[in-house]
Order: sequence, then structure tokens, then C-alpha cells
Amino acid sequence: MKVYKYMSMDVFKAFEKNNTLRLTKSHSQNDPFEFSLSYIDLHNLYKKPEHKENFTEFMNMSGCISMTTDKENIYMWSHYADNHKGVMIEFTFDENEAESLFHGSANVYKNSPTKPATGFYHAPVNYKKSRRTKTSNGDIENIINTLYFRKSIDWDKESEYRFILPFTESHEVLLTQDGLDNLLKHIDFHGFKEQFIKSNDSKGHIFKIDSSGISELLKPHHLNIFHEIWKLEGSDCMFVMKMNTDRLTGIYFGCRSNINKCEHINNTSYFDGRFYSLRSDSIRGIHQASVDDNEFKINFSPIKPTILNLAE
Repeated sequence: MKVYKYMSMDVFKAFEKNNTLRLTKSHSQNDPFEFSLSYIDLHNLYKKPEHKENFTEFMNMSGCISMTTDKENIYMWSHYADNHKGVMIEFTFDENEAESLFHGSANVYKNSPTKPATGFYHAPVNYKKSRRTKTSNGDIENIINTLYFRKSIDWDKESEYRFILPFTESHEVLLTQDGLDNLLKHIDFHGFKEQFIKSNDSKGHIFKIDSSGISELLKPHHLNIFHEIWKLEGSDCMFVMKMNTDRLTGIYFGCRSNINKCEHINNTSYFDGRFYSLRSDSIRGIHQASVDDNEFKINFSPIKPTILNLAE
């Protein structure tokens, strides 16, 4: 199966460097109905205390990475890829092994005895007029499927595909100055900044908790602190997931993209050689979008840059 992620050029440049995508909480979504149950479903859920507890725990742990199954969507190129000046990346995966898309930190879903793996869900979004579940009996699985994989029919043009993961799988936490200041106000831990906060080579998010810091925060005596940081998730405190670039199978530059900003695409080592064919000594899987001459349609043509071998 193939899924796609639209992004601005700046976000793509960060992905080139770190191979990460943002994991978002419910309040970071652009739809006020997101991750919100209907009154009737919420009432039925709370009739059973154990369901309420399980639901609350799952909500407090979970974040979302959104992709799409449509690579030719003019609206998506405009809205999510900076008016066609951005980039779209393609991942290919086996639906039965979707967790292979990610390099998790806690790996709670690897070798999980349950199906789906603990805390990991993925599915296309269903677009409906009604917010209510089919049965409304408070069943937790039914509630999760409705909560995370149902949106208003007004969004159906996005053909969204979602991955729901626990925040404990995050690779890094990226912080602006405001994000760090806010975090330090909420964390009751003497010496936290000195132990966990590192500088980050980024224009906006100039601080980070790196992967070694995440490993430390995953220890039982620090996990509650990690959870407190997750509650602050937002544009100033971004959690990012490490993607498995072995599943990266395509890069598509928008019809208004300045491809010269990506000076490394002609390197044989680009994304660890994912797009270099030794047999033909050429770059494959990288495309440039263009506007169709006659239809409201986006076309893609292979980019064939001159090879630059960094070993030379």
C-alpha cells in the first residue's frame, strides 16, 4: 500500500536531515470536531467505569500522524504543500506490518501479543454525516474507531489515512524558546534543563530533548514527567516520530517548487542510497509535478539529475 505526506519545503528539508514527522495530539488538529465524541456516545461510554478509564488512558497516551492515499489532489497540494511550492513524500508498506513504517523509542507495539498491536492503530478515515457510533453501547474498540477514524463528509476530498501511536514512541521533542519556558514552568524537576535540554540546529525550534533524553524519560521513575511534557504538545513543543526510510519510495516536488533548494538529490548516498540505481547509474523515484495543458490535473515527470558520487 502507498500513502503520501504533503509538506512545505522547510518541513521537507527537516525531514531530509532527521527523517522525522510530527506526532500530534487532539488539540493540535485543524478540525474542532476531531477526537471528540457525540454527547450520546460519551454518555454511554461513561455508564461503565472501566470503559471510561480505558478510554481516558488511551486518549492521554495517543497521538496521530496523518497521511493520504491521493497524490494528485490539487487541493492538498495547495493547502498542505505551500501552494504547490512544497514537496510530497511517498511511503510503501504492507498493511499487516504497518508498524514497520516507524522506528519507535519504547517499541511497545513490537511483538505485541494483541492484534492490533498495543497502542497502535491505522486505517483510512471514514467520512460521515453523523458523529455517532453504530452501536453506541460504550464498546471501547468501537469508540476508538469512531473517534480516530471518522470525520465529517466535508473533509472527504483529503482521502486521509491515519496512524495512531503512543507518545512514548517519539524520537525527539522540539522546543521553541516559548515552548521551553512553558515546559520549565510545568516540570517539577531540579536540574531538568541541564540534564535533558540540548541545543537544536533549527530556525524556530532551537532546543530539543534528543533520543538519549527520551530513553531516560522512558524509565519508570521519569515516565510521569514525560507524560507531563506530552500534555504541552503543540507548535512550540513538537513531538516527532522517526520514520523508517526503507519504506520511503518516492519524492514529488510541487509544480512551483524550487528543486535547487535540495542540493543533495543527485548524491548516490541521498537517503542512504534509496533512490540510486547502481545498475543504470541513475537517480530514480524523484519526480517533478507540472500542470496539465488541458485538464484540471497534476502530472509527474521523473527528475534525472547528473550523478554526484560523494565517494569520489
